[in-house]
Amino acid sequence: MKSLPPHATYLGLDTSSIMVDLARTRLNDYEQRAEIILTDGSIHLPVSDSSCDRVVSNYVLDLLSPLLLMILLRKPNGCLSQRGSFV
Repeated sequence: MKSLPPHATYLGLDTSSIMVDLARTRLNDYEQRAEIILTDGSIHLPVSDSSCDRVVSNYVLDLLSPLLLMILLRKPNGCLSQRGSFV
């Protein structure tokens, strides 16, 4: 995997306040580049259209209903740049 440029930024979302706190602690040295947000679990990515190069989803897809899974898999397309990808 290629290294990202120094100006790359990261946004993490989680529904668990414990996981958000752990991530913020681990990323403390990168607080100017990495933001971690506690969410309510709604399928909403708080970013502008076409503003992301990657959307990564870990430990989520297997927990969703078929309907929510379909919505999530369609949703990243709005925030992804033309050459972006959903991982």
